Amino acid sequence: MDPTDKELREQLSHGPLIKSGFDDRLRRRIETQLDRPRRRFGRTTRFGWSFAGAAAAVLALVFFGIWQLAPFAGEKSSESLKLADPVPTALASTVEQDNELNTGLLIGLRKDVTVPDGRIVSSYRTVLVAPENDKLEVSAEGPGIVMPYKMTFWKIEATPDDGDTESQSLIAYQAYGSKALTEHPSSVVVTPRPGLLSERILYVGKQYVSVAEDAAGVSADESDKEYRFVKDIKQLAASAGTAFVPEEEPHVSYADTLAEEEKEAATPDNDVEQWAIIRKPGQWAGASYSIPLDLDPNGEAIPASPDEFRGIDPNTSFALPGKLSEDVAPHDDLDLTWEQIRRIEPSAVDAYTYEDLLATVVDREIKIYPYKQKDGLNHPLAIELEPNESIIMVQWALNQSESKNYVDQWKVKIAQIFGQQ
Repeated sequence: MDPTDKELREQLSHGPLIKSGFDDRLRRRIETQLDRPRRRFGRTTRFGWSFAGAAAAVLALVFFGIWQLAPFAGEKSSESLKLADPVPTALASTVEQDNELNTGLLIGLRKDVTVPDGRIVSSYRTVLVAPENDKLEVSAEGPGIVMPYKMTFWKIEATPDDGDTESQSLIAYQAYGSKALTEHPSSVVVTPRPGLLSERILYVGKQYVSVAEDAAGVSADESDKEYRFVKDIKQLAASAGTAFVPEEEPHVSYADTLAEEEKEAATPDNDVEQWAIIRKPGQWAGASYSIPLDLDPNGEAIPASPDEFRGIDPNTSFALPGKLSEDVAPHDDLDLTWEQIRRIEPSAVDAYTYEDLLATVVDREIKIYPYKQKDGLNHPLAIELEPNESIIMVQWALNQSESKNYVDQWKVKIAQIFGQQ
């Protein structure tokens, strides 16, 4: 028990202490006790002050939290800029939860190589990313493009794709199910399409494929020409092995792919036969191209009729009106704003989102974030891109229930297609 002031003064009034224990440390302790104010607060008063102090602390924390949530408040570090408010308010609470991963994505990649004569030869690969033990991993990978079509899978291959031959074209066939490989005749694999120098894929959806076709000039003094068509997958399969004749090439016009509500408001500008599906940051888009005019013997331009199938100028592109329908480009809306995406990945030049995943494209890498999972922003799955390799397909699957476990089904089927199971 601490002595009272009166007791201390009585002890000190007897003169200096003669015991060796009285030193500077003890003197400072005694003087401190003398200066201490009397305890005059009862239990109730102490409780009131404790409650007020707690309330003040809570209020301070609330103001601190509001300041932290304010965009770019104060001098934040680069790490806090990445992680602050990465998702819309409606989803903010899910970031703090350890959500189970239910989403997978199928990525199609095209690699271009320039051969000695200046042409481009392409090769392809498909990567399946899926959750395993609640973490993302590469579940299957192999050559060619594997695409989901209705309740099965089709495969697109380049034949040949070794870069050593003079021509290259595409074949498409069912790769899974009872009819698998029956539409893959061996004669087509070794025989590129007559009249084509190369045929390469620009985009792959769940039904439609955008293709660029380089045709050789008819005469020695005529330059090569490029054509661009959008086909459904069965049209691409039917054209394999046939001679390339632009007017007879199976394809769909832009007007054919519009959603019903947009078809009603379509203009003649929508009736484009030669068009392509190209990538813009965050979205797939339809594009048309200018057609160079032919010259007569006097050097005068010869007008071409609008419906004539002629080579296009690939260096020019014009955005087609309207948005690509869900049938053409499914799940093609970003769930995050670009500001939010760049807080997560400042170097992102493109992005894809669906359900609980965000895939960002940086210089030579695809980074896939399970951004609704606790700590998911700190552990993206990285897929390295090879030189001159670009994304031509991103398809999504979701485990909706035990019976509609589409991600799990994709893991099994695609692994079997690549002979990995």
